[in-house]
Amino acid sequence: MNKNSFFFGISILVILAFGSTSEEGQIDKITSERIENFFQNYLKDQQDLIEIRRGRYQDGIDIVKTLYEKLLDLDHHYASQSMTQEIETISNPLSYAEFNANLENIKNSIKSKKSVDLPQSLEHNPFISLGYTLISSLFGNSSTKERTETISRVSCILDMTIQLHSDLKLIYHETEVMKNSCSALLLECEKLFSQIVSTVDFDQDIKECRKNDGWEELQYKLDEYFEARINTINPHASYGKESLKDDVDIDFSINRITYFLERYEEFIIESESQYQKFRDIILRYEAQSLCTENLPKEYQALKSDIESVASKFKNAYKLSELKGSKLKTMLYGK
Repeated sequence: MNKNSFFFGISILVILAFGSTSEEGQIDKITSERIENFFQNYLKDQQDLIEIRRGRYQDGIDIVKTLYEKLLDLDHHYASQSMTQEIETISNPLSYAEFNANLENIKNSIKSKKSVDLPQSLEHNPFISLGYTLISSLFGNSSTKERTETISRVSCILDMTIQLHSDLKLIYHETEVMKNSCSALLLECEKLFSQIVSTVDFDQDIKECRKNDGWEELQYKLDEYFEARINTINPHASYGKESLKDDVDIDFSINRITYFLERYEEFIIESESQYQKFRDIILRYEAQSLCTENLPKEYQALKSDIESVASKFKNAYKLSELKGSKLKTMLYGK
């Protein structure tokens, strides 16, 4: 209720009161009662508005805390993953038993006993080993058919690992982009929390608050702030600049939380799509690995990691628990 509405209401009450009776004492009594009722209603309306903002602000802080925990969990995942080593192993032909077995068969079948052995350092280079294998196969003791089959098996594994290397490098680089985006959102969430709680004069950041369990002190500060606002309501005065500033601070904080919520949701949707693509790439090799019976154990580790995170993006990291009454209360009040 603004100042003009307030005085308009008073004017109407006075007119109604004087028009209701001709007796002076009765007029005074009715006027006094109606004005008092008007003041009481005004006071209750202002208290209700403050309580609505208290609820919206409280739910906004709870949403920021939830988003921070989700981002923190995801950030820890990215920090602990060993994708680089897994990719190097999976895309190295020497990681496959069939490749090594065929390499040994060709070496053992070389006609010339004077052939030069590869140094061990070069032998572990997949490309030099392959070149040596192919050249050696031209002079082997085995039949042309056997050598052709051996080269075919070696070429199959090489072709698969070259394609794997390309696809897995794509996965690695896109994962790095998501990792950096997650870290940026985490820092933004920390900054957002500090800015929001500064309204109620709370000076702990969210990391310190989590570590020291400062949520109870934050709740105390929040309650103290809104109780003080309720206690300073004066029905005989216009709505002051300080009250308007407080309202703006709360509403602005809620708008910032809403904006951050939208950015978080966009990040999760995009990341879920990316991990679904990663999962399809990995499963394709499992279905088409005609060159080998057993993929390296690192393949299974990478596959498990991708499927686990894909599932989290689909379920744990989404905002289903934030899209119900809590989000509605933050945006519009109860």
